[in-house]
Amino acid sequence: MEPSTLLEVLSSAVARLAAGERVAVAYSGGLDSSLIAKLASGGAGAVCYSCAAEGSSDAKHVTEHGLADRLEVRVISVNASEMPSIVSKTARAIDSADPVTIAYSIPTLVVLERSEEKGVLAGNGADELFGGYAKYSGNAHFESMMEQDLVKSMGEAERLMAFADSMGKRIRFPFLTERVVATAKDIPVSQKITGSTRKSMLREVGRLAGLADPERPKKAAQYSSGTLKMMRSLAKTEHLSLEEWVSRVTQEKKFGKD
Repeated sequence: MEPSTLLEVLSSAVARLAAGERVAVAYSGGLDSSLIAKLASGGAGAVCYSCAAEGSSDAKHVTEHGLADRLEVRVISVNASEMPSIVSKTARAIDSADPVTIAYSIPTLVVLERSEEKGVLAGNGADELFGGYAKYSGNAHFESMMEQDLVKSMGEAERLMAFADSMGKRIRFPFLTERVVATAKDIPVSQKITGSTRKSMLREVGRLAGLADPERPKKAAQYSSGTLKMMRSLAKTEHLSLEEWVSRVTQEKKFGKD
């Protein structure tokens, strides 16, 4: 498949989900969110919001990544004092007690809550569709793994959409739209993972869309945003395992304890 075909399909999905309005983009400076932001900026406009803990990779680099791609970027800082409440709210929103899953979802949830725009676009689903996770490389069963991960990603997206609806906002996921998913599944695996390069096809699409550096390395959101590191630090301070700390804060916030 030609990268231009995927670009057309993805561009149409972004335009339709933006609905002719200026939108917020949950942004990390990586390929997936940068591509969504670049396509959205060609319509009514987009503002990139990046949730980051002080001293994290995203806090240090997302602004320069945005400048390179001519995107408007605003950094939302989160601190240790508000993290328990954020963790509890995220756990309820995505219906998960898994610390890594919660940490991964926190940046999106914070952007959803604190962005000025009513509509938010996020890049969820790209790794699952285009072979972005390291665990896929060299695994004989990675295609079935990708399918299982895609189903999980769709479930998480549905829960985030329900949470957004409850607060009078909306969040949508261009990569998870029906036509983009169908198109991605028609792309040969050899065009998704080439040698040690993952998401090869999507990187080509990024070049066509005008991204400055589609090859830019990027850690997963829970690491680059610093959310998981902050959660671990708070747990260590209380002499708890990460799982124990998450359980404690979610139960306390659930029952209104300080």
